[in-house]
Amino acid sequence: MWSAVAGTWIAYTALLALLQFIIYPAVTAPWQLRASGIAAGLVVTAGCLVLARRVVADFHARPWQWLVGIGCVVAGSAVRIVALDLSWAAALAQVSFYVLAVGLPEETLFRGVIWRQLEAVLDRKVWVLLVNSALFGLSHLPALVSQHSPLWILATLSLVGAVFGLVRACGGSIPLLAGIHVGWDLVQF
Repeated sequence: MWSAVAGTWIAYTALLALLQFIIYPAVTAPWQLRASGIAAGLVVTAGCLVLARRVVADFHARPWQWLVGIGCVVAGSAVRIVALDLSWAAALAQVSFYVLAVGLPEETLFRGVIWRQLEAVLDRKVWVLLVNSALFGLSHLPALVSQHSPLWILATLSLVGAVFGLVRACGGSIPLLAGIHVGWDLVQF
């Protein structure tokens, strides 16, 4: 089972490296950048649902989880619109990108597929949370390197992953987690 965890993580991190170092530098327009990210996100999400059918159950959310998830997206969108003085069209494009290219695929993969794989291997939830959080942080390494960001941000991303993991451990669904994730990303200008 460790090979499944490692294989899943390596495949996703390789996709991020491909996007950051080859595809994104080759595109010439912002819409191409968003479109390639959305396409990759949809491939990851669909792949997770096809390869790990048990993850489909993680999409069954209570009504309050849907409301909180959507509320986080709306709140993050409002902050971004006001702070960056965005038009509604620009805001919709950015929100679509963050939902389809970032929040939904990453939560489906990390708090869905990889979380379940780790639960099958590790006997304690705390270890599932710690390993999942570390993998989440490390998967962002290609983006940090391509953007010349300081590597200490990996620790911050791992802590954010731990917060998302705590929500998952307390019964959070993928829609709730994706909404929180997108809301968080939208307020990070």
